[in-house]
This record gives sequence, C-alpha cells and structure tokens, in this order.
Amino acid sequence: CLAAAGFPGLNSFVGEFLIISGAFRNSPWFGALAVWGVALGTTYMLWLYYRVALGDVRPALRAIPLDLNAREVATLAPMALLAVIIGLYPESMLGFLRVSVAQLLAVAAAPAQVVGGM
Repeated sequence: CLAAAGFPGLNSFVGEFLIISGAFRNSPWFGALAVWGVALGTTYMLWLYYRVALGDVRPALRAIPLDLNAREVATLAPMALLAVIIGLYPESMLGFLRVSVAQLLAVAAAPAQVVGGM
C-alpha cells in the first residue's frame, strides 16, 4: 500500500517524482495539478488500506489463521525487495528506458520539423 501511494524509498515514488518535476518544468499549473492528483491518489490508497486491512472483522473469519506460510513469504519477499531496490536505486530501471524515450522523442519531434518547415 505504501509503495502504491508513492512513499519515498519505494518504487512508485520515483515515477511520481519524475511526473511532477516534468509537469512543473512545463507549467506551474500542470505541476500543481499533478501534486493535487498525487495527494488525491495517496488519500484514496490510505482510505482503501484502512477499510480493507484495518476494518472490522466478521466473527466467522476470526477463527481463520492469518499467518503467511512459507510459499506465500517466498512469493511476496522478492516483490517487496524489488520495490525497495527500485525505490532506492531507480537508475537500475531508468537506464533501460533512456534509449526508448530518446527514440520516442526523436519520432515526436520529426512531424513538428516538417510542419514548421512548410
């Protein structure tokens, strides 16, 4: 839940930071709108977490053990570790994206040059 809300040091924070900084670079109004969207999304995620994880438990469900078994831990641990690694060292993933983004920007700039040259 914290990773999805953009908590610093986790994977979604990097994306949200890049979006907000790019929006502010383009226009302060777009930046303010991006910050508002992130705040609204974080509020919703925390509200959802509270309702799902911390809400009232039905009496019939109280008898069910809630501990994770070894298979569940083996499934969740690598994903949690990856979320922290990407959050702390985002360059490990952003490096792969730089080439693709440069190609997309080159293709997007080409029609603008053709239209401007007419």
